[in-house]
Amino acid sequence: MGRGEESGHVRQRRKAGYQRNNDATTTLIEKLIPEYKEQLQRDMIQECMAVVDGAQDVGILSNSSGDHDSPLLKPWTIRNAHSEPAYYTIKFSNPVIYHIPPLLGHLKRRLNIFRGQMAEYVPCYMMNLNRVVLAKFVPPYYDNVGDGIIGKFVLKAGRRMQLSSANVFMPGASQHEPLSRGSKTVEMYFEHAWWHFPGTCDVRDTSCLHNLVYHSNNRVKQVVRLRKTLLRVLKIDKRETRNILNDGIPVACMRVQVSLLVDNGRALSSEKRWILMRSSVAEVVKEGHVINAVLAEPDLARPKLCIVMGYVGSPMQITDKAILSTTVSIAIWTAMRDGGPESSLTKVGSVEETTERVAETVGNNDGPTKVLEMPWSLSQGDVKRIIDGFRPMYVRTGEWVYHIPPPIASFVLARQPVLLDSHSVTDSIARMFDLVKPRVKDWKNKAIYSLIVKAKNEPRWSPDTLLAHVPALAGESIMSRMFYFHV
Repeated sequence: MGRGEESGHVRQRRKAGYQRNNDATTTLIEKLIPEYKEQLQRDMIQECMAVVDGAQDVGILSNSSGDHDSPLLKPWTIRNAHSEPAYYTIKFSNPVIYHIPPLLGHLKRRLNIFRGQMAEYVPCYMMNLNRVVLAKFVPPYYDNVGDGIIGKFVLKAGRRMQLSSANVFMPGASQHEPLSRGSKTVEMYFEHAWWHFPGTCDVRDTSCLHNLVYHSNNRVKQVVRLRKTLLRVLKIDKRETRNILNDGIPVACMRVQVSLLVDNGRALSSEKRWILMRSSVAEVVKEGHVINAVLAEPDLARPKLCIVMGYVGSPMQITDKAILSTTVSIAIWTAMRDGGPESSLTKVGSVEETTERVAETVGNNDGPTKVLEMPWSLSQGDVKRIIDGFRPMYVRTGEWVYHIPPPIASFVLARQPVLLDSHSVTDSIARMFDLVKPRVKDWKNKAIYSLIVKAKNEPRWSPDTLLAHVPALAGESIMSRMFYFHV
């Protein structure tokens, strides 16, 4: 970004003159965070400004639309911020699909927030924005996560659901409902669409989008940063005990040497590191296994202290062809990230381009620390079969590959989940949202209607309902993509 463009963003922000809100999030950002760690507040405000600038560029700030259903991003300021944005909030009226796998249940914590009032903090995958958030429930909801929970929050009246840039999700007046069907689709998105790779050792990671801020009304108790990456277990060493959540409960871990995928913001590579792994996980995986791992960094002052909380899917060998499916999903994720916020919401590229990107992803981590390997020749036919197996997350029409953004899949799952089983419907959705571009106000254009007409022969398909929510869904999809430009 050039200096002239940056100064233009500064002028825009100052002209906007953002308001200060008098709520719990303001207290958290303004008072509690700097008392816990001043540098963390500076990082959060800097990242907030970058996100607000990006949101301004693509027209998804809250002042760009009066649509009550549109979960557009609203910036707020705090004292001594000179009316510049210090945090933002996103409110939801449409149902929010969430997933609490057992490995995130280990990070659930119940706190006394004020004079005996208890709150429960539960990390959960929020499919609507494709990120793991820290849900705050007052009073507590979940005594036991068990084998995992998948459901939806539905607002019928009252205070809307809200997510802040502190990554704290408040369910408001919404009610929890089970998901009638589509659990496998939610699990697929969590496994293959949500990634947060560790940074390289030579770069200080200042991103706060994946932080879990455990706090009461007057103090931040702990900040945990989550990662999700592919790693290969090289050596399982000695046993250690760690207090992961500073709650006095020791957790048995094993010290392990791993090679894992890392991200410098431009390309993925691999690095060898010593980290910790929960003993219950280390008892299952073996040396040489590759896992799709979720990691927690429980101390921001010690980023190298990293604990494997669990893994998604099954352990794989580096030479297994099963690992190719995960490699394809990573290649598509990087393609969508590198495309920028103004590129197509759904089109990834051709099958040939996707195959080349898969080979590039494998090649970038070559060497003694490699996590990925391709001892077989990769064909476009292999990539086609993998993409077809990922429906409805990925859609292939001929030689073109599309991605159904998590916000759009969430919308359909909450209303008519059976529609995601229909190839004609998912093809139509993929092509419809390929036509939607940022800042375009004429959402109901003839090209979109022509795609809907082609899918009218699907008796369960209600395109008019979807069309009415196109601005909100486009805004959510742009937002979920934009967040990955700041990780």
